[in-house]
This record gives sequence, structure tokens and C-alpha cells, in this order.
Amino acid sequence: MQDGTTRASTSAGDTGEDFADIVARDVRRRATDAEREMLRRADMLEAWRDELTALRRRVDTQLATHRARTEDAQRECWAKGEAGKSEWFARRVELDTHRAKIIRFHEAVFAREREVRRLIRERDTAVRPAGVPRATILATLEELRAEVQDLRTQLAALHAATGHQAAEAVAHG
Repeated sequence: MQDGTTRASTSAGDTGEDFADIVARDVRRRATDAEREMLRRADMLEAWRDELTALRRRVDTQLATHRARTEDAQRECWAKGEAGKSEWFARRVELDTHRAKIIRFHEAVFAREREVRRLIRERDTAVRPAGVPRATILATLEELRAEVQDLRTQLAALHAATGHQAAEAVAHG
């Protein structure tokens, strides 16, 4: 797991590709325009955010593992005495370079997480009046759906009882 991107497949819409791979490519700025647009669609923002969170956790784990391996390598080298010190300093350059790559990727994931949170906030404020909680709007929408269903039921009953002409009069009246 070079940059913490290995994960079980998740549907990525019409692309058929592994969603985690698309997200990781986007973090590395290697995603295609179509992939970037797909991730930023209003209906994909939560899935994108969730995958970024999972990706960040995998990178956090990778950093902890790298830290432990580095400490083990240092102890190993120092246990060899004076000869081990020079071995440690040579190995440390490689380990530090790898750690820097992990950290850069980690920072890029954080940047994408900030972006997706901003996009969600913008989407949510664009579709509702200022100050009205999203839960209130969703509850009102559900009530309206129930009322529409009741009206359809009443119209169907009226149609069955009085015939088509009375139902049309109510529908257009």
C-alpha cells in the first residue's frame, strides 16, 4: 500500500472503476476531467467525503507503521555499534524521503476533505433559505409528499364514485 489507496471496490457511477482509486487519483491530481466532475456532483459529495475520510485513516495507519519500522531500523543499526551508526544514517535518508511522500499525500487528502466540506456547505445553503435547518426542510418535504399522495387517493376515489367528469372538474378546479 504505497499511499494508502488499496480498498474494496465501491460503485463509481457509470465508470465501473473502483471509487477509491478515482478518489486517490483526484488527491494526486491525476484524475480525468470526467472523474473530477463526477466526484463534485451534488449527489456524490457525501460518498466522496466518506471515501476521503477512509483514505485519510489508512494513511494515518501507514504513517504509524512507518514510524514503528523506522524506530525498529534505528534500534537495529545502533545495536551494531559504531558500524551501525553509519548504516543508520544511510538508511535514514531513504526512510525520511518515504515519510515525506506519505505526509505530502496526507496533506493533499486533507485539502480535498476541506474542499468537499465546502462544496457540501455551498450545496446545502444554495437549496434552502438561510437559517432553516436541513432537517426541517426534509421533514416539510416529507409532509408535502404525504399530502400529495392523500390528494391522489381522494381523486381516484372521486373518479371511481362519480365518473371521469367530476374528477376532471376537481382536478382543474
